[in-house]
Amino acid sequence: SLRRYEIGKEAEIKNAEKFKDWKYTRKRQKELCKPGYLMHVMPIDRGNEADPEICDDPELSWMYDQAENRLHVQKAILSLTMGGRPS
Repeated sequence: SLRRYEIGKEAEIKNAEKFKDWKYTRKRQKELCKPGYLMHVMPIDRGNEADPEICDDPELSWMYDQAENRLHVQKAILSLTMGGRPS
């Protein structure tokens, strides 16, 4: 029902307010030791978890490299569990 959705939305907004200081911003990135890089297991909630300009900057973010490496590891695990080890 619509009322249930509204209650859920209110709880979501309240929860977002509670964690607003956890957002990874350019200011936070500058406060880190240099170099500081954003790493995330993906998918990322752009705008809530991190500023989009940091996510898209290859000098500040290793998210896509990390996601690519994770994909290869997952494929290797699937290969070993589904097909066995090559001789």
